[in-house]
This record gives sequence, C-alpha cells and structure tokens, in this order.
Amino acid sequence: MSFLSKVYARYKAKITASDDYEFRYYKPSGGGRRSDGNRHQINPLVRSIVKRFFDACWLKYWDEIGLATVSYRGVLVGAALFVKHDVNHNCVEAVRIEEPHRRKGLATKLYQLIEQKAGIKLTPSDAQSDEAESLWRQPNRPFGK
Repeated sequence: MSFLSKVYARYKAKITASDDYEFRYYKPSGGGRRSDGNRHQINPLVRSIVKRFFDACWLKYWDEIGLATVSYRGVLVGAALFVKHDVNHNCVEAVRIEEPHRRKGLATKLYQLIEQKAGIKLTPSDAQSDEAESLWRQPNRPFGK
C-alpha cells in the first residue's frame, strides 16, 4: 500500500462520525420579481456555493430552485439543487458530494431535508447519472414518490 493510500484510508476512517456533519437548507426566493420590478437578491453565500459545486447558469433560475448543503466540521463538502416545477414534478437537478465523503448517506439526507423543509415529495429527474439511478433504485429509500 502506497503512502498516499495509507493517508487517504486514515483520513476516510476519521470522517465516518455523522455527528460531525451539519445540514442546511436554503429555500427558493420565490415570486420571480419584486414589486419594484427587480429580481430578488441571491444570498451571497448561496451564490458562492452554486458557483463552487455547479454551473453558475443555475443562478438565473434562483426563483425556482432551492439548495441544501452539508458541511463537515465547518467545511462545505456537498450540495443539492432542487427545482419546484409543479405539484407533481419536483426533482433534484444536481447533487455533488466531495469524494472522501461519498457512500455515507449524505445525498439521502440532503434529499430528506429538501422534502421536509420544502414540504414536497421529490421525483426522479429525467437525466440521471449512474449514481443517481442507484440512489433512486433503493427499495426502501426514505424519500421520493
């Protein structure tokens, strides 16, 4: 086993405690434009998260999207963007978890947080990665329709 493999294995073992993870939810601003005709302002923190984890083009749809994040000991390690299309179709359009934090149920917890805070049931997106397909194929998943 190489030196880097040993360091990575030791690091991965240290990040298994779920108590060290913090989840946050940022609701969509809603309403499109304010009464004065200007668009709602995007929280600068949300703007930086979207730019870091996803394509910045999502920012122009902020009125319709929400964001859920997960941090490990104060460092952002994952995020999920969701879109409220209509009553029957609400989906996570993009989710990203940093490599050493994957396979720990963090994406599942982000999905649950979105459903709880937004008061919706998520549906699968039309375009999914292999990881997303396996997430939705779970027989007893705690989210979605």
